[in-house]
Amino acid sequence: MSSGRFFIGAIFLIFPLVFLDGCNSMHNPPAPREDLPRIVFLPQAVSPFWGGGSSHFLTGLSKLFDAHDWDKLDSLLNERLSEKDIPGDVMARLLYDKALVDIETPAGKRLEEARKILKTLDVDRVPYDVRESSHILLRMIDRNARLEESNRILTHKLDQVRKTFKDLSNLENTLK
Repeated sequence: MSSGRFFIGAIFLIFPLVFLDGCNSMHNPPAPREDLPRIVFLPQAVSPFWGGGSSHFLTGLSKLFDAHDWDKLDSLLNERLSEKDIPGDVMARLLYDKALVDIETPAGKRLEEARKILKTLDVDRVPYDVRESSHILLRMIDRNARLEESNRILTHKLDQVRKTFKDLSNLENTLK
């Protein structure tokens, strides 16, 4: 009976020593994040023909997208979206571009705004290319949110394990 206690006590004391060293050297893994694909902004010549001079709504946007100038692009899109008599397909394209700018904003500050815009574009009356792209981006944003949440939970559990090992090590030191 006493040899059984000795064996359990030895395991209780050795276990934290063996695993404590491994936990101290572990670092929190970076958040798993599926990078959004680089969006290729189609030039106006590739875009479908919009009659009535509505192509002027898209002029200058491709250069700002190429330059990654999100602030200027955001202000230009807000200005263009506030104009009157915008055809529906052009409005959808401008809203999609606005969502892209919101996604690209550093630290995802406006990600929720982008999600709302993309949800409004994921309907049947929107041109096919904008609708499908919106749907793909929505799925990727939702998947990234789930991955970040699971990473947060796993990091919290790892911190709890580290704390437990530290407590066991302190207990072992006090028993010595």
